[in-house]
Amino acid sequence: MLRTLAILVAAQSGVVLGLFQGATYYVAPDGNDEQAGSAKAPFRTLARAEREVGPGDTVIVRDGVYHLGPGGFVTRKSGTADAPITWKAEHVGKATLINWQRVDGWEKHEGSIYKVAMEKRPLCLLEDEDHLFHATADRVRYLDEKWAPGRWDWEDDALRVWLWEGDSPERHVMRASHGNIVNLTGDASYQVWDGFVIEYGLCGWKTHYAECRHNVVRNCTFRYLGQGILGAEDAIVEHNYFYNIGSSKWHHGIYDGKRNTIIRYNIFEKISGGALHLYPRPANISAYGNVIRGPKVERTLGKGQVGIYAWGEGGHRIYRNVIYGGHAVGISNNASGNLIANNTILDVTGTGIYLHGDRTGNRMLNNVISGRSCLVQITTAPNELDHNLYAGGESWVWDGESLTAFADWRRASGQDAHSLFGADPLLADPANEDFVPLRGSPLIDAGCLVPGVTNGVGGKAPDVGAYEVGRVAAPAPGPQRRAR
Repeated sequence: MLRTLAILVAAQSGVVLGLFQGATYYVAPDGNDEQAGSAKAPFRTLARAEREVGPGDTVIVRDGVYHLGPGGFVTRKSGTADAPITWKAEHVGKATLINWQRVDGWEKHEGSIYKVAMEKRPLCLLEDEDHLFHATADRVRYLDEKWAPGRWDWEDDALRVWLWEGDSPERHVMRASHGNIVNLTGDASYQVWDGFVIEYGLCGWKTHYAECRHNVVRNCTFRYLGQGILGAEDAIVEHNYFYNIGSSKWHHGIYDGKRNTIIRYNIFEKISGGALHLYPRPANISAYGNVIRGPKVERTLGKGQVGIYAWGEGGHRIYRNVIYGGHAVGISNNASGNLIANNTILDVTGTGIYLHGDRTGNRMLNNVISGRSCLVQITTAPNELDHNLYAGGESWVWDGESLTAFADWRRASGQDAHSLFGADPLLADPANEDFVPLRGSPLIDAGCLVPGVTNGVGGKAPDVGAYEVGRVAAPAPGPQRRAR
């Protein structure tokens, strides 16, 4: 397929501008890799399209299910800043990428453990739509014993499993995956992934090297995975939906240890570990406009269920997110120089915001924190907390000491001089994800100015929490349908 070059001539200035327009290829379930890859003669596989694409090209993937093979799809190609390579589902949510195989023929091994012959060890195993925990992975050292409900292992060419309820695998759909689903390797950069459903694998979308940069993932649904997205340097991750991820506290919606990633307007639901886990060495991550619904609390091991882990080298900007539905921790901060502002954190079962150890220079401003137990836990390290609203359990931890009165917390910590405690935040309709303050809410005009966060305030001062009365509405989170 030929590429074209459109030449625009600016007559008055005499300047000639070159606008590169790439090729468009098509992939369809009923296509053929011997064809040209055109709209009328599409390819059958993404791998065939990968051989052709170059900067500026677009691959349109038609509705259907695409089995990418045991190792998933691997791309090494790079676009440029002005001419990215785009992989696009023709209709958002209608092109599904998988790499799993069904596993049948189980027989009882001993007790509640069943087995089946399998020549190669898979990387993950699912019972229906839920991941099982690999019983001999490194993390098993944190558990009391190797075998218990919800665990699997492979040895001597046999797969063994103890299901969550202890019954026979023959009563369930058992899926094994031998790899990630989408893999960016080499220096694959400047790619756009738009509109796919990615499901039933180890990791949905993974960058394997630091050289894989400046990629965009948008409008995708990640579900029934061990991890949603892993690694995304200088990337944008926006308008995605992450659902039912992982089986332990080490499994996350987005596991990002890179730098300068923008994570915005995503929805997270039933995540075992953290919706966002910024670890081990991320820096300058911006996460805003995300809605983090209730965590996964059944068929999961270990204490995870954290909204956001703001860890690593720091300098992160975490703002205007909503975290609700019973997380053990709303935001876990284990880095320095973070801004945590204008978040709405509701119904936390453990700690609303937890600042670890000697981390310094963090600013926690204009947040709504409502919980059943501890609202904030910090040490004597220099950080700033103010203009927050606390509701629910009257408990704070200051340098290891539990304080059960707001006045005592202020006196001991020297924090929250302008913050409020005990008032109902009066949100419009939290049950239907409308978190805008109602008229008469104590959140209105109770915040402070935070550059880059509270721009466009509608009153005398910024409101506290993720949503501002009278402010131009932010884009809706989650996948967005395209105009036809």
